[in-house]
Amino acid sequence: MKQAYFIFTILICLPLIGVFIFQNNNFDKELVLMYDELLFDFEKLAKTSLKPDQVLDKKIENTSEDENKKDENIKEKEEKIEFEVLPNKIHYNVPFTSQAPFRDWSYPWQEFCEEAAVLITMRYFDGRGIKDKDDANDALQEIMKWENENLGFYKDTTATTTMKIITDFYEYDNVELSHDTTIEKIKQELAKGNLIIIPTAGRNLENPYFTPPGPIYHNLVLVGYDNEKQIFYTNDPGIMSGKDFKYSYKNIIESIADWSYEKETIDKSRKVMIIVRGG
Repeated sequence: MKQAYFIFTILICLPLIGVFIFQNNNFDKELVLMYDELLFDFEKLAKTSLKPDQVLDKKIENTSEDENKKDENIKEKEEKIEFEVLPNKIHYNVPFTSQAPFRDWSYPWQEFCEEAAVLITMRYFDGRGIKDKDDANDALQEIMKWENENLGFYKDTTATTTMKIITDFYEYDNVELSHDTTIEKIKQELAKGNLIIIPTAGRNLENPYFTPPGPIYHNLVLVGYDNEKQIFYTNDPGIMSGKDFKYSYKNIIESIADWSYEKETIDKSRKVMIIVRGG
């Protein structure tokens, strides 16, 4: 009886609401649609055994689902914008050490660019920094010891092997080997707060401080970029003044080259980089 009375009341009120809406010259289309849907729902109610509150609950539930979908779509659009519109400049203050902390460029320090690049990167993400030359030198020796014990060598490691120092020695898994070594990809990763270790053909790098003719194979860390100047900021362990050393976009991209164990030299066709992420 109560249900019949409720339906009767609604059926009387709905036409009056409709007249009010359509007499208003500035009526909202969404309001009209809501009216049509409401009319449809209560017509359906009259033909079913559903209670009025059940119909209304379903309307609210459907509306919530639609709003959640809208929120998800907005979030997706915002994420796309985040990657499409990059900052003009990114520059992180990353700890630095030369691969030869005490300026001794004999072996093994002459071969420590990969180890130094990893050390620089990991000390940034673990927050410890590099205290002094002794701290840096001891850490480099520890990495070499691990390499000799677990790999059987330490000189001239490929990007894949260098990444193993991060995953196995440092037990840090938030790292990726990428073959997408475009300027845009590098900037995207840096904009996300990541650091990038790149293997290079050292003699292609435009670094006037290298002892001529420069290293055949060299690793360094990308710590930022500047669109206006068209440069990457790097921590280059190959020189004592390598903190925030600047290389042009073009020079970096053209110099990327991995080591080849088969050829026992660099392979310029192997364009790779190690992306190290925080957390």
